[in-house]
Amino acid sequence: VYVNFGSITVMTNDQLVEFAWGLANSNQPFLWITRPDLVTGDSAVLPPEFLEETKGRGLIGSWCNQEQVLAHPAIGGFLTHCGWNSTVESICNGVPLICWPFFAEQQTNCWYSCTKW
Repeated sequence: VYVNFGSITVMTNDQLVEFAWGLANSNQPFLWITRPDLVTGDSAVLPPEFLEETKGRGLIGSWCNQEQVLAHPAIGGFLTHCGWNSTVESICNGVPLICWPFFAEQQTNCWYSCTKW
């Protein structure tokens, strides 16, 4: 699973930690891109227990070439905010979307991705 919320989406640290535990409990291998400014007013802080729980199956970074990642055959799904570029890149590479829209066109992109495309 590839996880990326784009370049401007922000969340609270509570949301980040809750999401992290959901990802850990999925028992799936993942690549999660967390920008330093992903958390409102703070830097992203993940619990050490999360890092220990996901050791060996989780990779966390601050940036990647998303087009290259989505083209890799190991990627079986993309958890995304559904920004336009992310949506198009995922569809072009045949990677199923797991949608978590935040604002703007993201809800519309999510709706089309899940019901029409």
